[in-house]
Amino acid sequence: MVRIFLIFLLNILPAKVIASSCCGQGPSSFLVLSGSQRYVVSTSLTYSDSLGRVADTDKVLTYWEKKSRSVQNLSISIGGTLRDRHQWFALTSLQKGTYRDSIESGTSVHLGDTILGYTYEALPEYRFSYWKPIVYLSPIVNLPTGHSIYDEAKLSEGADVTGHNQWGAGIGLTLKKVYFPWTLSLQFKSLYLFPKQFRNIEVSGFTDNSVAFMTSFASRFYELTVNLGLTMTHLSPRSLEGFDIRSDASKSYTAMFGAQKSLTDRWTIGASFSDQSLIGPAENTLLNRSISFFTSLNYF
Repeated sequence: MVRIFLIFLLNILPAKVIASSCCGQGPSSFLVLSGSQRYVVSTSLTYSDSLGRVADTDKVLTYWEKKSRSVQNLSISIGGTLRDRHQWFALTSLQKGTYRDSIESGTSVHLGDTILGYTYEALPEYRFSYWKPIVYLSPIVNLPTGHSIYDEAKLSEGADVTGHNQWGAGIGLTLKKVYFPWTLSLQFKSLYLFPKQFRNIEVSGFTDNSVAFMTSFASRFYELTVNLGLTMTHLSPRSLEGFDIRSDASKSYTAMFGAQKSLTDRWTIGASFSDQSLIGPAENTLLNRSISFFTSLNYF
């Protein structure tokens, strides 16, 4: 059962973080199965409020007093086992953004980018080792189903931005180790977004990188599992061809805390809280606080 907890840890904790110079979003983690699951279906509902913006010049968070930006995100992740050591996964979301200030207010709803991937268990755990982790390699494809900051904007502060809306390809690496009742995992993702023409603007290629460390503890208290995590997300600079404009790199850190409970062998529910203002320094981005509620269904 403890191996099943890793699935929830890697996937259902808040995986959406603001990670661009003006509010672009992308998943910072992806689904990895372990144990005897044939399929996993996970859903999460996340409520986020923006605290303010960190400028690239002083790297200090400027809190908003007269404007607000909030996001509701409904995401679904599915994954399955193809055969021994081979997996697949998919992730997509629907996002509702709201912005208000003294001059304007509005709401927008868009799909987020869609992530597809394949995972190979490159280094299995045939026998127990105190130091050797299980290693997974995951080629990843980003489908441009989201709404980019370079698309037509109806709301300020990127409240209607749900993704990069650019084709992308990359690689993920997941390391995990179980020391019952503890489970540790470290996940890396590097995604290259290909250049794209948006109306009259051509955006250069850039990279979306993240590192996520997660730990979970299976307690005896009401059989709850407590999760802690830290994610760093970084977007490289990009340029707008023909306009001699360059978007600086951005970076943010997300601290996460959550708890979950297995209702049956198949069903798990939980909740988590994340904050991007606790650890830094962040660069050229918005910072948010979020709360998530999630469920997972396992098929064996």
